Amino acid sequence: MTALSGVTLIVPTFNAGATVGTLLASLRREARSGTEIIVVDGASRDETRRRIEESGVAVAHLVSEPDRGIYDAINKGVRLASRELIGVLGADDELCEGALQAVSSAWRQGPTDLLAGRAYLARADGSAALRADEDYGPGALLSGIPFCHNAMFATAETYRKVGAYDLRYRLCADAQWVHRAIRQGCSCRQIEAPIVRFGHAGASSTNAEEIMRETYQIIRENFPALSPEDAACLFQAIRGWSDASGVGAVLQRHRADPELLLSAAAAFCSRARRLTPPGAAAPAPLLRRLRARWLPRLA
Repeated sequence: MTALSGVTLIVPTFNAGATVGTLLASLRREARSGTEIIVVDGASRDETRRRIEESGVAVAHLVSEPDRGIYDAINKGVRLASRELIGVLGADDELCEGALQAVSSAWRQGPTDLLAGRAYLARADGSAALRADEDYGPGALLSGIPFCHNAMFATAETYRKVGAYDLRYRLCADAQWVHRAIRQGCSCRQIEAPIVRFGHAGASSTNAEEIMRETYQIIRENFPALSPEDAACLFQAIRGWSDASGVGAVLQRHRADPELLLSAAAAFCSRARRLTPPGAAAPAPLLRRLRARWLPRLA
């Protein structure tokens, strides 16, 4: 059993004066001894900085300067971080009650590179729904990011190993970072505790077409032989957004790529488990039928 020495929370902001109040209130409520809060602001022109300075939240570093977007700001925060685990929160997010206690408890279960909790996804009408997370592993290389990035905590050593967020991706660099962690063999403990209520006002919630373009490009980065159309076909089928009629043909064309076939098998089996009623195990015959339907015969 290993006690957690401390957590760094990085908050990238830009013109967030209208939304940052809820986050600041949750930080006042949830921050524990050893919590380091770093705010990296992109030279906001509104009242963001004043609201933070007057909030009563103990901010260890408040940087305010022009940047190249949210992931540039997060990279700056990671370089400043000094605690054992590092997490990221959006300016319109809210830490759930007991979030950092849940992270600390999960950490005591033993060493891991990443911890990932659950997230409520806020809607414009004020309601929220629990995100349907997926398995961390090879299946995620086709299905996108397996959990909400803002419910993830990574060790400082893991950030050094995986590297910085890739600024080529304006909206989905977090998914690409997690995929790099998977490909490099980083471990992850997924926990059931809700960590964050993820806000709906950020760029990643309001630019669907660009998100899809970046998602397909990241999948093709994992599997370079895939065309954009192939990547879209597999992703949409795994997410349940299409009738999946083209999946067999895509996998047949790429049957010589064992890593792609493994990822597809893992992704579809993960989906089968998600669709199984709570408390019931996905029956083995169902998993065999999924493999038979979606994976080409290699013999």
